[in-house]
Amino acid sequence: MTGRSEILRHLQHSLEKSRSGQLQIVLVAGPAGMGKSTLVREGLRKSRPFYTLDYHYFESVAFPYSPFVQALRTIHADFDLRTLNLAQFESLGLLLPEIKTAPVEVDKATMTDAIREVLRTVASQKPLALVIEDCHWADEATLEILPVLLEGLTTLPMTVLLTYRDDAIPRDHPLVRLRTQFRRQPLFTEINLPPLRQAETAELMEEVLGQAPSPALAELVFAQTQGLPFFVKELTRALQHKNSLVRGADGLVLEKNQPIPIPETIRDMVALQLDGISDKNRETLELASLVGQEFSLDLISELAADDQAIDALVAHSVLFLKDQQTGSFSHALVREVVKQDILWSKRKQLNRAIAAALEQRETAPERVAQYWLEAGEKGRARTAFAEAARAYCQLYAHADAARTAHKALEMWPKGTDEPARLVLLQQLAHCARVGGQTHLSIRALREMLESPLVLEDDSKKGETYRSLAISYALQGIWQHYKHCRQLAAECYERAGFWAEAAKDWHDLANRHIDDLSLNAALDVINRAVQNAIQSGSVDLQAKSMSLKGYILSMQGKNKEGEQMAREAIALALVENQVGAYAYAYRKLAGTLEYASDFKGSIQAYTTALNFCRSERMETQALFCVSCMCWVLFRMGDWKRCLELCREYVESPDSNEPSRAVGYLLMGIIKGFRGENKTARHYLDQVYPFMVQANYQLIESILYCATAVTYENENQVEKARQHFTHLLTVWEQTHEVHDILPGLCSAMSFFTDHGYQEEGNQTVQILSTIANLTGNPEAVATLSFALGELASVQQNDREANEHYAHAVRSFAELSLPLQQVIALYKQGKLQGAAGDKPAASDLLRQALQLAKQLAVRPLAAAITALLNSISEKEAKTGSGKALAGLTRRQAEILQALVEGLSNKEISVKLHLSTRTVDMHVRHLFDRLNCRTRAEAVRKALDVETRLETR
Repeated sequence: MTGRSEILRHLQHSLEKSRSGQLQIVLVAGPAGMGKSTLVREGLRKSRPFYTLDYHYFESVAFPYSPFVQALRTIHADFDLRTLNLAQFESLGLLLPEIKTAPVEVDKATMTDAIREVLRTVASQKPLALVIEDCHWADEATLEILPVLLEGLTTLPMTVLLTYRDDAIPRDHPLVRLRTQFRRQPLFTEINLPPLRQAETAELMEEVLGQAPSPALAELVFAQTQGLPFFVKELTRALQHKNSLVRGADGLVLEKNQPIPIPETIRDMVALQLDGISDKNRETLELASLVGQEFSLDLISELAADDQAIDALVAHSVLFLKDQQTGSFSHALVREVVKQDILWSKRKQLNRAIAAALEQRETAPERVAQYWLEAGEKGRARTAFAEAARAYCQLYAHADAARTAHKALEMWPKGTDEPARLVLLQQLAHCARVGGQTHLSIRALREMLESPLVLEDDSKKGETYRSLAISYALQGIWQHYKHCRQLAAECYERAGFWAEAAKDWHDLANRHIDDLSLNAALDVINRAVQNAIQSGSVDLQAKSMSLKGYILSMQGKNKEGEQMAREAIALALVENQVGAYAYAYRKLAGTLEYASDFKGSIQAYTTALNFCRSERMETQALFCVSCMCWVLFRMGDWKRCLELCREYVESPDSNEPSRAVGYLLMGIIKGFRGENKTARHYLDQVYPFMVQANYQLIESILYCATAVTYENENQVEKARQHFTHLLTVWEQTHEVHDILPGLCSAMSFFTDHGYQEEGNQTVQILSTIANLTGNPEAVATLSFALGELASVQQNDREANEHYAHAVRSFAELSLPLQQVIALYKQGKLQGAAGDKPAASDLLRQALQLAKQLAVRPLAAAITALLNSISEKEAKTGSGKALAGLTRRQAEILQALVEGLSNKEISVKLHLSTRTVDMHVRHLFDRLNCRTRAEAVRKALDVETRLETR
């Protein structure tokens, strides 16, 4: 067990590191009375001077950001914030009303920047120590903001010391999350204080007594206190106070023949310490215990029956004076015992008096509310809690605001002041959602929908359903989201709020697109267009029309979709609707992409992106980039695709869908390049989002990318499962565009590994897509699949024609990945058919493209096949005896050489026995043989001659 002196040195080491210009974060944990505060004070005392800002949480309610408010006030008193040339000085008025010169409206990020600027300014002048004690009672707003606040302060001479009781925080306490965040940082130190050893107990006793205790006395106290510093110190003082100690031969000992009560618990210890206090002084002590660990002397004097009581309690060492205005208990444990022993009837009376006094002093409303609640005054407590919720919400302390609003609403009688209750419910829903308590937000909104004031007002009902939809979306409950969004739109329509209805129909259409429910999306967007026209909003009309064009293109109606998108652009341009113009241009790019006009799509995305950036529409620009990256991938511009993906994946401003697409594209590129570990790392980032958001739009791409990585590792069964899942995805969604690259790779895989059923199913899907859309990419992919099918069926001439058509089409469409695959398969076919020059030419084209894309697994397969053909070409002069055999006949002959029966050959080549019998007969005719042995002898004779040359 580590001793206190060693722990103290460890703390001093962290303090010295911070002085050298490196932020240090130190957490000190231990049970009550373990000496956490003493350790921190001793460490700071023994180090070179720090400018120390300290704050102590107590069980009584703390105002949000209270440590920073107190720190700012201390700095203001010592330096005058007005003289520090702070860029964000005005923003500090949100926390310090006394310096506010005008109404302050700042967001949470700006407020955080303002606090950080003050700390940076002070720490730049002298080493700074920020001490926050008993953080197990901290307000959630402080714990939430602290990690963000410390960003940008890591190179300053600053130490943040937090103490807390590790036995007082449950698993879901915000401090647990904060501790986990800090543990990932190299600047973090965690100290868990153990009890004192026996020798350390003796040292502490000597410090209290002024002389050494005997070993026997030290052993007795250690056994009684188990090394708890507070208990050791107070027990030693009690023995000294009762004159129970006398000098012995080896130090102080207990006086003989005198019964000495040795308390067994801290409660007994405090009771012993309070022995002798008068009833009148005890009432004052109880009053102080309800006010807090620290308390205003003026407040206690106002409420106490005896002005002299404070002095008497200080003389008794139960209280001490921190300064001229503030008193404090000697220890939190003393206060806790006193507070717990107050009679219930007296407790209500004292709390009522404290609440009234604090209310007159305009104390923080939650603190007042808590005293009214303890006094049994629920009406006054409810009013104060509601006031606290409003104040906390203005400070962006959303979790604290939700907590206090919830307390107020729990005490709200049914039918009382319904308008005010609705306002508070709405505030609770907002703060709970922003604070991450989505379930509480949903509960509040559902409560609102039960209110008569909402039920009678379609506009309020629409607003509530819209908010409820957003909360369901945060939970990933998409069916509820869509239902509530539809109800909101219908409510707004009934109320004649056409623009609001159009917004909800538009957003609902987007959700249907994510689900690939395209018929539902088209129905919904038509209603959006109608409502937008009714409202007279050109902005909404243009956006809805462009989205309709995009949906039509997704359904394969490319010309109709492109025309609709261009009409939307023209409408936005004429009416100078900047946002709608950017949105419509991006949707035009999407319609061109679905028509497989990839060059036109890139041009449109580039135009939209440049426009968004010129107008500083960063969110729109981000969507442009993420959508454009998919097209760049399709066109083989993988270098630019990767650069852009990394840029917006790492950007703090990136949204979740764009980040998921970025990881997906990086993953699929790495997969085709054979970098399987990196590919899987990226793809693993996508799966949770796809499941949580039900984002089926990327599902086919994700399963294709994963299948490719398994195929690279020769995990055939896992690759088959993922490629097969593509077929299931299509059956569920009937998606006609983004699935095409995956179907091309899947067909190649199914053919290579003899999965005929899956291959036939892939051909049927591609036929359906091509017939439905007439899309040139779909037709090209179908041609490739038909080539694969004909190759399996040994229709080499037909297969070659299909492959050739696919190669030409993929080249015209600028789809190099599919072009490589088709060239490779056509070259393989020609090589097997014996046309070595044609095969070599095709494979060299494929290899050149494969190297440009850096698809190493495919390039390796192409190279191996080229080398094999080159070797065979070198031997053809002596192989004329076997010239003219078809690919299938060559395979049959090789099987005969291996000694396989016709039945075994049928299993190996996935043919019927009857078909094998036919191939063997034709082979005998070609070789002019009558028996299997004669055919094998002729084949081996040719092979021997070739090897000896």
